Amino acid sequence: MYASFSMKNLFGMIPDPLRSWWHGPRNRMIAQNILDINKVYHSIFNMFGICEAVKGIAYMHPDGEYAGIYSSRYNIKEGQGVVAFGRNLVELDSMLLGISDPSQRNIVDVINRAPISLAQAEFGSVDRNLIDEARDKVQGWMSP
Repeated sequence: MYASFSMKNLFGMIPDPLRSWWHGPRNRMIAQNILDINKVYHSIFNMFGICEAVKGIAYMHPDGEYAGIYSSRYNIKEGQGVVAFGRNLVELDSMLLGISDPSQRNIVDVINRAPISLAQAEFGSVDRNLIDEARDKVQGWMSP
């Protein structure tokens, strides 16, 4: 299990029943294709992003109660009560990555960092103060 943020979640909107093809060999094309699907949908719709952990959040743990299909074992931390919402998906996802727990950072980074970096070049940079402010307010929301 890993945190998948708003930009990556648009990947699920690719209207091809075989979306795995869009990952490319060894996932080499996924970051660019995440950016591309975001460009398409941003050009057509007023986009809003949301990420929630209202009831709980999965976090990796080597002795976790649950087994992931694409990842290692994990547990679920109950009662998080976190909702992040915004129009700027690059800023929203950068903030979510910034507040993710360092113990989760490796997998969260792998999945989310490349599309965020590409999108910053395309859609504009991020206000780092917002990330610091969010980190101060919701410390440990992805912590085991």
